This record gives sequence, C-alpha cells and structure tokens, in this order.
Amino acid sequence: MTAAQTHPRAAPQKGLIWFLAALVGFGPASIDMYLPSFLDIAHDLNTSYDNVQLTLTTFLIGFAIGQVIIGPLSDRYGRRPILIGGISLYCVTSLLCAVSPGIEALIGLRLLQALGGCGGNVIARAVVRDVYSGSGSARAMSLMMLVAAITPLIAPICGSYIVIWAGWRTLFVILSVFGVACLALSLAFYRETHLPENRTNLNVISTIRSYRVIFANASSVGYVIAGGMAFGTLFAYISGAPGVFMDHFGLSRQVFSGIFACNIAGLASGSMLNTRIVGKVGADRMLAYGTTLAATAGVALFIVGWTGAGGLVLFVIAQFLAVAALHLIYANAIAGLLEHYPRLSGTASALFGVAQFGFGAIAGTLVGQFYAGGPKSMVAIMMVTSVASFLAQRFLTRGTPAVQNP
Repeated sequence: MTAAQTHPRAAPQKGLIWFLAALVGFGPASIDMYLPSFLDIAHDLNTSYDNVQLTLTTFLIGFAIGQVIIGPLSDRYGRRPILIGGISLYCVTSLLCAVSPGIEALIGLRLLQALGGCGGNVIARAVVRDVYSGSGSARAMSLMMLVAAITPLIAPICGSYIVIWAGWRTLFVILSVFGVACLALSLAFYRETHLPENRTNLNVISTIRSYRVIFANASSVGYVIAGGMAFGTLFAYISGAPGVFMDHFGLSRQVFSGIFACNIAGLASGSMLNTRIVGKVGADRMLAYGTTLAATAGVALFIVGWTGAGGLVLFVIAQFLAVAALHLIYANAIAGLLEHYPRLSGTASALFGVAQFGFGAIAGTLVGQFYAGGPKSMVAIMMVTSVASFLAQRFLTRGTPAVQNP
C-alpha cells in the first residue's frame, strides 16, 4: 500500500490553497521588500552598510534554523497551534523592528521575526501533503510556489516606492499588517489538517531519526537538492540582475523593470503549464522537463554572458528561459518529496525549506562577492545551480517510494 492509502487525509477546505499561498509569502516579502532601504537604514541608525547587511544575514539564519525546529513540532502537536504562535511572534517583532532605536536591536529583532515567519513556509507545504496526493499535490504546490517565486521579483520594486513615500520603518509596519491578516485567517478559517492518528512522538532521538529517514533515501535527497538549487538560481538572478542590466548593459530603471515583469510573466506561464499538464504526465516527469530546460538555458546564458555573443537580445532570451523553468522544478520537487512522508511532512517540508533559503543565500552571496561590473559572476552561479539541479534529478530521483516513516 502507498503512504496515501495507509494514512488518512484531512478533507480540503474551500479556498485553502489561496490561504496557503499567502503563508509562503512571509519569507520572500520579509527579505526582498526592505532591500532598497539599506542605505536609508544605515543613515537613520547612524551605522555602516555592512551592519545593515547583518540584518539580512541574521534573518536568513533564523529562517533556516526555525524551519528545522518548527517542522517536527507541527508533526507532533498539529499545524494550527504552531502556525498561530509563529505568526503572532512575527507580527509583534515586525512592529518592534519599525521602532528599533539602533542597529543592534534591529539585528536581534530580525532573528526573532524570522523564527516566527518561517512557520508559514513549513506548514503551508505540510498542509498540502495533509490534504492532497499525487498530481493534486503538485498542482496545489505549483500555485503556492508561484507566490514564493514572484514575490522576490516584485517586492524590491514595491519596497523602493514605499521607502521614497513613507520611509523604511513603514515597510515593517506593512509586514506586520500582512501578518495580522494571515493570523486572522488562521484563527477564523483554517481547521487542523494533521490528524491525531498521523502525529509523531517528539524528542531529540525521534527528531534525529526522522531526518535520518529522509536523508537515507537517495530520491528524497535528490528532490531536496533539485528544488534547493533551483532557488539558488533564482536568488543568483535577483542578486545580480540590477547591476548587470543597469550597469553593464546601461539600461534605464524603466527598461529593467520591464525585463523583471517579463520574468514574472514567465514564472506565471510555468505555473499555469504545470497546473494543466502535471495531472497527465506526473510530477516526476515535469520535474525532469524543468531541470533539463533550466540547465540548457543556464549553459547558454553562461556562454552568452562570458563571450558577449548575441548581445543583449540573446542574453535576455536565455535568462528568461532559465528563470521561467524554475517553477517546473521546485513545485514538482516538493510535491515528490512530501508524497511519501505522510507522518513526517512537516519535517520533510522543513528540510526542503532549509535547502531553499540555504542554497539561495549562498548563491546570492557568491554573486555579490565576485561581482566585477559585468554578468560573469551571475551567469556562472546560475549555470552551476541549474546544472546541479539537473544532475540531482537525473541521478538521484527515480520516482520510487521513499523509505516509510518510523
């Protein structure tokens, strides 16, 4: 019997997928919306730009560590209480960030904000596993991950205008309002989906054993690497694109925004394509299509970026295909991973989330560290991450059931 047959599922609630889509926006919105405000924060708090960057590093660390903790907690105690507690912490700390008197306070509050907000990512994916199976899970995940992919593209643009009109502190007030809205929906709308008979024991030994179960299976590791590396490709693009297009190619802010808008359209197209086709061909085959396209486009982008062949037109086409393919990867990778872990979906979701933000943070940092005024560092990292995603899918994931839960 399959995992889906062995363990009962909660019934899907009307409008549930849109609620879950909002939850996965916590991380991207909290990271990318305030990026344009770094100089304003440094000036207002009388500190250095490097110290302001620590607020981002601290958030990423908290977001990764928090998922490792929250995943097993939600497997033991249920999704709803952990989600409500996390969002409440996020709302309070976001408001405190808005009134931070100094950079030290802001750094510490960003860590707490991340610990509260990371629950949205973990639990949203786990809930999909609670109520959907097979291609239904992949379709639901596709819609959710579209939010996670689009938010990093549009959040900096929105953030830049908010900073101009109302100042950087208003950004955190807006994040708190977003948290309050999600909290209200959680209290009024969301019913527990992790049934009591599916819950696990919680102690250090059982938690370590749960992670070992996932790591011990090659397919599970393949899904995690394929999806995490896809986010590395996206973060490399986000980190390098402004300098590449406006500095190297000399494009105006308006033209650059237009290119970003095209990439948003590409991600949306990938989401709609996956939603329509995955039920016919399966999540694993769609994952293979996505990694192949991303790797091919990544290699082409690397060649164009390093040689200059084809100029701006070919560069834009190659990066469009590389970014558009990403949605076919992480939506199907997480669906494939969670399908075989009915009792450990929170733990598996946490592991996937750590890979997402871990690989994303590393890729974005490397692009910045090696940036020298041209596209070389960005296209090199995008090629490496997209090819790594392809190799993980090709040689590790086989579409076979993962080791069953302890």
